[in-house]
Amino acid sequence: MGLKYSLREILLGVTSVAFFPAAYILIDFQQDLPSWCFADTCIDANRSMQPLVRKDLAIFYILLFLTAITIVLARKSRVINHFLLKQVFKTSSITIAELGWFCVLLLTLAASFGWNINYWWFRRLAKWTKAGKPLSTLVPQTLFNASGDVLSVILGFVMLPVSKNSFLATFLNLPYTSLMRLHIWLGRFLFCGSVFHGGVGVVLYIMSSKNLVQTLFIVPAGAVLGSNDYQQVLGIAAFAILLFVAIMSLNYFRRHFYNTFFFTHFFVFAFITVAYFHASSTIFFLVPGLCLYTIDGFTRLSSRFSLDFVSSVIFEECGYITVTVSTRKVQNARPGQFMRVNIPSISQFEFHPWSIVRATDSSVTFLFEAGHIDREWSAKVAEKLKQFDKSSKIAVNLQGPYGKAIEVTRAAQDLVLFYVGGTGIAASIQAIDGVLARNDADVDNVGKTKVVLVWSARRENITAISLLKPWKNVSRDVLELELFQTNGSSKVDAKTPAEELRMNLTSNLKKHVALDSESTDLNVGVFICGPHGFTKDALRNVSAFAAENPKLSLEVEVESFNL
Repeated sequence: MGLKYSLREILLGVTSVAFFPAAYILIDFQQDLPSWCFADTCIDANRSMQPLVRKDLAIFYILLFLTAITIVLARKSRVINHFLLKQVFKTSSITIAELGWFCVLLLTLAASFGWNINYWWFRRLAKWTKAGKPLSTLVPQTLFNASGDVLSVILGFVMLPVSKNSFLATFLNLPYTSLMRLHIWLGRFLFCGSVFHGGVGVVLYIMSSKNLVQTLFIVPAGAVLGSNDYQQVLGIAAFAILLFVAIMSLNYFRRHFYNTFFFTHFFVFAFITVAYFHASSTIFFLVPGLCLYTIDGFTRLSSRFSLDFVSSVIFEECGYITVTVSTRKVQNARPGQFMRVNIPSISQFEFHPWSIVRATDSSVTFLFEAGHIDREWSAKVAEKLKQFDKSSKIAVNLQGPYGKAIEVTRAAQDLVLFYVGGTGIAASIQAIDGVLARNDADVDNVGKTKVVLVWSARRENITAISLLKPWKNVSRDVLELELFQTNGSSKVDAKTPAEELRMNLTSNLKKHVALDSESTDLNVGVFICGPHGFTKDALRNVSAFAAENPKLSLEVEVESFNL
């Protein structure tokens, strides 16, 4: 029996975990070595602030530790796992785990913010009174310092989810979409916090009767780094960079100009650098995330020195393209995972995520749809693949596999219904293969799982796709296929919206889940994968079915095209 994880993944995981205690020790040790600080505002040099910094460090690491423990316990308990993976809203794939963790983080940061306000207020109160300064200016000064401290903690959390080659995704089996969703939420919260921090700073300077332009944009003559003379200018520069990254991260740019979004996102490292020189505490919470990202970067860079080659191309009648690549990088791939694919002859830098359709010890198969615009990467790939033959090799750079395995196909299920749209079928193929293989191994016919695939695509001739041919002789008692062409077919009224032609998920569940007084203990899994509108409609339907059948054990898993 092979290992669940490769030796490379195990070494990667051990190294990644080791970074967390090492980072804590390093930062704690640094508090007593102010000479290590190169920022303009060195929190390290202020011994009276060490308890405050260590408090925030403790909060950061304790919350991470409790998160990891909760995930491990959830994986061991089906009840806990089922509860945490429930959708919060009827038409959204956001889970209780995601929203719950984010809310806990907000409450924790609010408590830390309150603690910091108390610290800064009473620390400066006597000084303000002695100098005869109005207490009204102490309010923005206190908020300014306290918010800056909390921003450092938030930045540490923002960096953690971005590493694909990390134990977070591999050993904790966390969904890639969930990590990216939390990264987006945290990033937006960081930006809002930065606006607040800068805003109260401006109010403070105005109330202190300082020249706003001179204070924020001009460095005093004879200024020396480390004496707080550069603090305001560096703060403005850091915010300007963050503003640029935030704008380029908007959904419009991410969906329509992905390369622009991707490459401008690296400006965040410029933001981190400038923010560190603004205040040294910025780096305290970033060390684990930066270390994970460094490993991730080297791992992805190493993949460039190990090229694989296309071994088979099928231009399906429905217009999709099935591509098989000879590789040994997917020996431990699990159903539902994806790989980042690069074709060096088209672009040296552009990678795109492709779901793994089928994987063996020596090959991996993908399904993709060529773009409608000639300049799009996928359209260029399609043109390149038209030139494929055995004599002229097409090199491919593969990274991964990444992502979480599909969990609704576990042996305990009586029925698993795959409800997928378009190329969403790619994520389902290997999972269905696994269920069928398990059923074949069940010679006693006990615990077999029935599979239903409902596939809707805006294509002609989807029934002829090569990926379904291995299931041609599978009994309908074990596997049922329901395929729907929502346009392009002579059987379809062109005036009817495609969405109305998709089979309703509720009616599918009613059809395949024969409920009666003796069958309410059925375990049913539903896997949904498709565009945003498709998944939204599916979630609404499955919620309605669950409400009508409260005694039914129903588990839903969603893989949306959009976050």
